[in-house]
Amino acid sequence: SSGINAEYGDKQCGEIINLEKEKQNAAKQAEDQERMLGQQSEQLAQLHRDKAAAQNLLETFQHNVAQLESQINLMKEEVAVKSDKLTETELRLQNNIAELAASNQSNTELLDHNNKLSSTLEQSTRE
Repeated sequence: SSGINAEYGDKQCGEIINLEKEKQNAAKQAEDQERMLGQQSEQLAQLHRDKAAAQNLLETFQHNVAQLESQINLMKEEVAVKSDKLTETELRLQNNIAELAASNQSNTELLDHNNKLSSTLEQSTRE
């Protein structure tokens, strides 16, 4: 009877030791899981910070693009105005050239006429 009791006691001791080991393993697993959860929480927080930073960069970029588009539109308007002024100047210059050419033609005709008159006058003075 005492042999059976000893064997039963040994078996219970073995079970208690196994249960203690399982309890320690479970505690270690719980610690590991808690540490992993902490790491994942920190990673999630970092992702939120990164997302916020990326959102700020995007908004800054969009603001810069809008400013550049506005500047480009102003430059286009300035170029159009300058182009119109150049066209007007070109037309005025063409008119001036045409007027100068006409005036030159008229002056040449007057000069020819004066030369003929001079020549006629000289001839009549000689006679």
